[in-house]
Amino acid sequence: MADQVSVIQWIVAEMAMWLIEGLLPEKGVRVLRAVGRVVLWIGVFLLLLGVTLALAVEDDWLALFGLVVGLIGFLFLVFGAALRSLGTRRMLDMDLLDVVS
Repeated sequence: MADQVSVIQWIVAEMAMWLIEGLLPEKGVRVLRAVGRVVLWIGVFLLLLGVTLALAVEDDWLALFGLVVGLIGFLFLVFGAALRSLGTRRMLDMDLLDVVS
């Protein structure tokens, strides 16, 4: 299951890069990192909302709904982090980031 999710994430990230690279390549990786940051923060918000909802309510169905929202938030978080990581790696390959050694 984890392999399938990582393959899907890779396919979506590559499709996004193909779409964005029609622009300037430098802008493409910057947009990729920005989109990854937004998706990551949406994932953090949904994860916290889901955990709070799952722990705070006494109704079983709402607790289950909270767990589902938390799971979706976790997936958003992982996908956003993967997009940012891909953008950072591409920026390093293109020498767009100054790395102090």
